[in-house]
Amino acid sequence: MNMNAVNEIDLDSRPIRNPAYALQEGSCGWAALVNLDTPAGVAVNATGLLIWRRIDGIRTVREIIREIKGFFADAPPALGDDVLAILDVLLEAGLIGYEVNI
Repeated sequence: MNMNAVNEIDLDSRPIRNPAYALQEGSCGWAALVNLDTPAGVAVNATGLLIWRRIDGIRTVREIIREIKGFFADAPPALGDDVLAILDVLLEAGLIGYEVNI
């Protein structure tokens, strides 16, 4: 993973899903996300799936982090960095992009 990309994510940006994806939910909270345009895929745990479900082009990265933290009463301080890292993995797999202002 490119840690520089994690540090460069604008918390006010709005991630959007690539519409060409397939989601296969498995047991124990795990799921597979596959980019149908390429052979790229990502396995995500239950937290990754919570993040994926909030990527709608409306919520900002900051809002997604806040919502994910709300699911965990004892959320560690690094949870925001973990969310950014997952977003970076999804971006590298071509499963998400970010709104571009023209």
